[in-house]
Amino acid sequence: MQSLHFQELKYRIIYTIISLTLLTTVLYNFKTELIYILNGHENNINEYFIYTKLSEVFVTYIQLSFFLSFYITSAVLIIQLLVFLTPGLYEYEYKILKNLSIVIIGNSILTMLFLYFIIIPITWKFFSGFQTNSQENLYGIYLETKFSEYINLIITIFLTTYIIIQTFGIILYLAFINVIKLQSLINSRKFVYIAIIITGAIVTPPDVISQLIVALPLILLYEVFLFIFLFMKVYFFKN
Repeated sequence: MQSLHFQELKYRIIYTIISLTLLTTVLYNFKTELIYILNGHENNINEYFIYTKLSEVFVTYIQLSFFLSFYITSAVLIIQLLVFLTPGLYEYEYKILKNLSIVIIGNSILTMLFLYFIIIPITWKFFSGFQTNSQENLYGIYLETKFSEYINLIITIFLTTYIIIQTFGIILYLAFINVIKLQSLINSRKFVYIAIIITGAIVTPPDVISQLIVALPLILLYEVFLFIFLFMKVYFFKN
């Protein structure tokens, strides 16, 4: 006979799978709106996409819907795990896990905003900027974006940005609760800057301006968090 704890865990996993399935279905029904959102950035709107395989568009729609659904449902999974673990936790352990869950979900929202307002516009502007007119140059180069390649690029950038911001936020939170020493983060900031710049070079197109536009907000955010944590420790947690 299965234990009650195992049954409860199984039910919570089933709830998460049901949420994932339903959300994937809903997002698929709004697939054209999703593509418009991912494609439209002020005047840089691609008028059309092309595809070269018969099933390419359908598979890409499914891929995008499932990815976004999985990304959103991860918050549901975190909440389900927190509720499952709560009865066996001390009060201070519960507070740590609850705050960590808030940090993770907040980082997920921050990732979406950072991606949509900064990274995707920069990527689109850079790569579409190679188009030339045959009347102004010796030859013409025109962009005809392949549907699956564009969506796969967006997903790749999305995952990379998500991993960076989540790692960044979790490390700072652990420093805040003294699992990681705050002073060590302050002393190693130059290595953090190098890591952020290298990551910006990987995520963004290969030009220095785009890399700096991505890296500088992360560096500034890192410094702001360090200042806030240091201020709180000095003035609110002296003892």
